[in-house]
Amino acid sequence: MIGYEWLDRLDPPIEREVADLVASAAAFDQEMGFSKVTLRRAGGTGSRLFDPEPRTYHLLTRLTHNRRWPAQPLVTYLRLDVSCVHDTGTAHVVVRPEFRSLGIATLLFELLALDTSAGAGWSATGVVSVQAWAHGSHPAAQRMAARFGATDSHRLWRLCRPLTGPGLDTSPLPAQAGDVVVRPVSADEPGLAEEVTDLVAAIRNRVPCSQPRPEPDIRSAQFFVALRKSRGIVGALAVSHDDVAPGVSSIRTLAIRAAEQGRETALALLARGLACSRDREAQIAEIYVNPADEKLVNMCRTLGFAHDQTDICYTWPPAASTSEGNSR
Repeated sequence: MIGYEWLDRLDPPIEREVADLVASAAAFDQEMGFSKVTLRRAGGTGSRLFDPEPRTYHLLTRLTHNRRWPAQPLVTYLRLDVSCVHDTGTAHVVVRPEFRSLGIATLLFELLALDTSAGAGWSATGVVSVQAWAHGSHPAAQRMAARFGATDSHRLWRLCRPLTGPGLDTSPLPAQAGDVVVRPVSADEPGLAEEVTDLVAAIRNRVPCSQPRPEPDIRSAQFFVALRKSRGIVGALAVSHDDVAPGVSSIRTLAIRAAEQGRETALALLARGLACSRDREAQIAEIYVNPADEKLVNMCRTLGFAHDQTDICYTWPPAASTSEGNSR
């Protein structure tokens, strides 16, 4: 049997226990391409730049009444990030490796009941819709989704570009295209940083799905801004190095103003993101894109990116209609 409890914060002893489970799972899954769960949103309160009042809940599951495991070990950890923008919760679940393939996750969700119709939302968290990302279309995630009737609501492609190895073009990448100039943004430039975050948030808040990677924080990720002399800020991009696999640089939050119809702004930002990744001595650069955005996919291919895997966002209750995720 199992028992579970919801917490809105982790006290130090429990946090250490959860950290041990997460580290054990991360080491086991590193070569498998499975999702990586953290204790909290990357960037801490910096995520408030994209969601004004984010909340996080922690669900802990333990074995109970088991002679083999009298200490009632922690066997699963679920972190629920709640967006007040869409009343949507993004669930990140990890099962301790030695307890996998035993049906524990299935039993947990059967006990919880995925009922979001109550006034207080799912399990009194205020969530009216639950999302979870499966990295690489994992069969176990497909079985769980089918078991509970969750829909395949959004898909994103993970594109990767090698940055090291024989035969690669290592010539400098342009920081300017036409009259578009790309330069870094510092957290010490509050006016510019606020304008960039407003641009990114306006685009992200139109997308009704979470992203496979945490939102970047301007204090921990490197942000770049595209400036056009006649229009000011026309685009932005972030590069994160610290919350992905070792040697991987993640290019995120490509935000382009609607008036920018051409390719040069996006290409200049992407090129600068690659140059930043190379300068940080990353071996691989990744970017998530909407497969329906053919213009962006073609631009990434022009810069040497290739499809690595398809990530699927499952949604409960079932979405009214299936739509593609948006990397922008």
